[in-house]
Amino acid sequence: MENVVSPKRLNYRKSRSTRANIRQKAMEELWNRGAHLDRMFHAGQLECKELFESNSKDGDMFMLLLPRRFGKSVFCFGMADNFCRQNRNARILYLSKTSDNLKEILDQSSGAILQTCPEHLKPQYMKKDQKYVYPNGSEIRFKGMDKAGADSLRGVTADLIVLDEFCFMEDVGNLIDNVLMPMLIERGGRMLLASTPPIAPGHESIEYIMKCQLRGNFVKKTIYDCPRWTPEQISKFEEEAGGKDSDTFRREYMCEIITDRNRAILTACTAAHMDKLVKTWKKPTDYLPDHYISIDPGGRDQTAILYAYYDYLEGTLVIDDEDILDSPSTDEIKKAVDNKLKGDWKGIVPHRIIMDNNNLILVKDMQKLHGMSVKATKKDKKEAQVNNTNIMLMREEIAIDPRCVNLDKQCRYGVWNKTRTSYERTAALSHCDAIDALVYLVRNISKSRNPIPEIAPDYTNAVNHDAYAGTESKGSIFKKIFNRR
Repeated sequence: MENVVSPKRLNYRKSRSTRANIRQKAMEELWNRGAHLDRMFHAGQLECKELFESNSKDGDMFMLLLPRRFGKSVFCFGMADNFCRQNRNARILYLSKTSDNLKEILDQSSGAILQTCPEHLKPQYMKKDQKYVYPNGSEIRFKGMDKAGADSLRGVTADLIVLDEFCFMEDVGNLIDNVLMPMLIERGGRMLLASTPPIAPGHESIEYIMKCQLRGNFVKKTIYDCPRWTPEQISKFEEEAGGKDSDTFRREYMCEIITDRNRAILTACTAAHMDKLVKTWKKPTDYLPDHYISIDPGGRDQTAILYAYYDYLEGTLVIDDEDILDSPSTDEIKKAVDNKLKGDWKGIVPHRIIMDNNNLILVKDMQKLHGMSVKATKKDKKEAQVNNTNIMLMREEIAIDPRCVNLDKQCRYGVWNKTRTSYERTAALSHCDAIDALVYLVRNISKSRNPIPEIAPDYTNAVNHDAYAGTESKGSIFKKIFNRR
């Protein structure tokens, strides 16, 4: 008879303890590898994380345009926390628009991330210094920019800089260009910009949004990319914001950069329409179109120079390039124009060079000192001339080369001041000088001038031309035949 082995009696207390230990070690491993975010972030946040990690480069900015109620601050803190865990002795600078926002981030967003963190892996918060210190020596330092100011950050080092709601920070141009970028270059770090769009389209943040778009370092999400909310809840958000087509909903939930259409300088230049107008134009090769240069000189504002030609057969004014200069001398204006003439235009003589007539002394200087054949443009009935420009844009009779980033930006976001006496002056758009240069072009192009050369007449089968002698000259006959303008 075979011996029957009795099954061992299980120690359930021990089994429960073992499972708990396994779970704890697994959780620790998730946190150590940064995989915990896969469980905490929703699908929209995970996509942002993947794009930032795969596309951002050392010493560069990466822009996230995110809607309200997306979990923006939770995402930003989660990314900063994970960076600290993956890098020993890392230095992260986390900037918020105000100190009140900073308290909310520390109380709610950090709590949402750290609530499942094993105790021995949690960072220690140093209240006096407003920073988290991690077991591996890494730190996240927090600053509210309403009280700190850009200059207070000079001398600080950072491997990762997070700007939470940067579209609402003051003096953001000085902050990024003069303070933060030197930090990144020194340490080979990265900058994460996250925000909903600014209320005013002239805010300096617009410039950095467009820079990131051009470099491919840009992600835009809408409320529909956030799986936390049901269609019914989103409908309530729409109602709360004044309707699906309201400026508030489009800006806060659809992340559109909204220009008040009642104050827009060029009402035709919506985002969708500008996407049609900004394109590379195939320049005519079978004839030489008339070329134009338009200059809007600025004293305290920028000087805008637009280089254009009129495609006669297509009936389209093509803005080929631009130069934007800060308080230039006449020598610097001449140098910029010469660089274009000798470069892309390969010695083409412009049909007309147009300049603002506000400063006739400057016009004469360009003529006498620099030998430029400059025409001072008329400027009466400005709003009517802006309307003519707007009509050409609406009809797609103007094409703008992608190189003209300043003109593109000003067309999209430029607004009149509240009394409609002048353009609104902002840090991002200056005084919309490129729009004025465009208006001067529209006013001064010769649409009816035919630049296409005549075809040489063929006399092989011609009648006796001597019969016309004494009545009309051959030249006048040929003009009638070819209807030369």
